[in-house]
Amino acid sequence: MYKSLEEICEMTTKEGKPFWKIVQEDDCREQGISEGEAFEQMRGMYQAMREADDNYDGKLKSASGLVGTDGEKMHAARCPTVCHLSPPRCSFSARNDRFLRRKAKTHHPSS
Repeated sequence: MYKSLEEICEMTTKEGKPFWKIVQEDDCREQGISEGEAFEQMRGMYQAMREADDNYDGKLKSASGLVGTDGEKMHAARCPTVCHLSPPRCSFSARNDRFLRRKAKTHHPSS
């Protein structure tokens, strides 16, 4: 495990590898898993996040009323001129999703 971002950046120069690859290799060593297993774990986490995003309801609040609606407020602040849709249908979210899918294929062609 690395102690700082600076240490990882130094490794990228020293080893000639991208930042994400240095982190991934360290994660694989730490967990004792293969690169393929690491990508499967990331794919599962990404899918869980996408499902949470797709099923998000900005009007819901917790039973106490102390938690809720902040996601919708963040979206409105981030996309005031980009779109008027809720996050799952937001053009910003769709562009971001396409970008992440392209990156995943670039770094892990077997998917």
